[in-house]
Amino acid sequence: MARELDTNSMKNRSAVSNGTSMFLEDVDGRKPIARRYRDLVDDFSQMVGGKPNVAQEALIRRIATMALQCEIDECSLANGETFDSDRYARRANIMSALIARLGLARMAKDGSGAKVIDAHTAALAEGA
Repeated sequence: MARELDTNSMKNRSAVSNGTSMFLEDVDGRKPIARRYRDLVDDFSQMVGGKPNVAQEALIRRIATMALQCEIDECSLANGETFDSDRYARRANIMSALIARLGLARMAKDGSGAKVIDAHTAALAEGA
């Protein structure tokens, strides 16, 4: 008789699901792009209260991906390299729509997230 798998056990979940890895595959987390991605995920997670649910986490990861892609495009522009403004605009619009879906745009508008957003903005300014 086959033994049923306990799907609630942390041992039976992926490394991403149980929080021991941010990526499905091996990624060198020491590389600047991996560190920046992790920082973005952490920052957006704090903006929703620090403990996002599964749906929020999925949106946050997509937002971080689009933000990182926009930052890469901005580096290309700053370095005088080829810059695809249409691609950049699509990425920025996707990111904006995901932020709205997550509810962060509403928080900024009604002031409920103003302290978190102000802290995030200050942290970004310190890093610049």
